[in-house]
Amino acid sequence: MAISQKVKDNAILVGGILGGAGGLPALLTFLGVKPVTGQQYITLVSRPALIAYAVVLYGILLAVAVYFRNRSSKLERERDEARKRADEKQGAMAKEVEAGMMLQSKLREEKNRERPMRERAGIVAEKAIEADTLRNELEEIWHAYHNADPTKPLIHPLAGGVIPEVVADWKDKRLWIFRTVYNLHILELNKVDPSFRIELGPFPCNEEYIATIRNLEKHATLLRGRAIELRRADILNTVI
Repeated sequence: MAISQKVKDNAILVGGILGGAGGLPALLTFLGVKPVTGQQYITLVSRPALIAYAVVLYGILLAVAVYFRNRSSKLERERDEARKRADEKQGAMAKEVEAGMMLQSKLREEKNRERPMRERAGIVAEKAIEADTLRNELEEIWHAYHNADPTKPLIHPLAGGVIPEVVADWKDKRLWIFRTVYNLHILELNKVDPSFRIELGPFPCNEEYIATIRNLEKHATLLRGRAIELRRADILNTVI
């Protein structure tokens, strides 16, 4: 049966104390003092034998203290080494995850480049419809803000700080959804057709409402033209 280190340490401590106490009769005999009890023992308190006993007991306790100190230092070093190994392992795992994400991103980019012209044309045409939808939704949101408070119109729909931190009003929720779809629209279009030049204001930006409306209208028109180009390229089996 294996004995744990904690049990061994406790045994050493108790043994050291008992060993020091048990050595008193032998020490007194060595010094020529007969074993005594009761009042006679009290008389021996002032004698050198008690001093010698105290020195021996102190030495034993000191040895036990040094042992536990060394044991504690060893355990601390082992914990530090374990933490260091855990940090190194986590760092290696993080690098593996990062490398995996980069590989997936690269594969997606290659897939988009290799996407058939017909499929790309269909997606771009859908994005043109999405641009029209965004334009109409923004117009309705502008009217919602105007009807709620004519003194606080929606001037910069894509700017930071327009939406409050706590979104409770429905018009603020609609604007939040619009901005989210607007940003995703740009990101997805860049992946599907990287060569297409997007002439929309970035998100966020301080572009005014009327400029955003006009840019979305122009953007939708350009997307429909791009979809036609891709269909023709697919028919002619050429690469644009």
